Amino acid sequence: MKTILGTVVKFNACNAKIKYVVNFHNKKYDKRLKKFHYVIAHSDVSLKEGDNVVLNSCAPISKTKKYRVISKREVV
Repeated sequence: MKTILGTVVKFNACNAKIKYVVNFHNKKYDKRLKKFHYVIAHSDVSLKEGDNVVLNSCAPISKTKKYRVISKREVV
């Protein structure tokens, strides 16, 4: 199972749009770059924009939802 740490961009009812960062190395320019990916996740927990969450992959719930929100993470 794949686990992702991300930030809530949009939330309504039980759907959450989550943004997470992928860091990679570009060989041609010898630079480290940051890329943002977005996924739709199912959430039983009430969330708001800006919350940090932990996602876990699961069997497809619908056409676009393939992740489930496990928990909120507190930022210290």
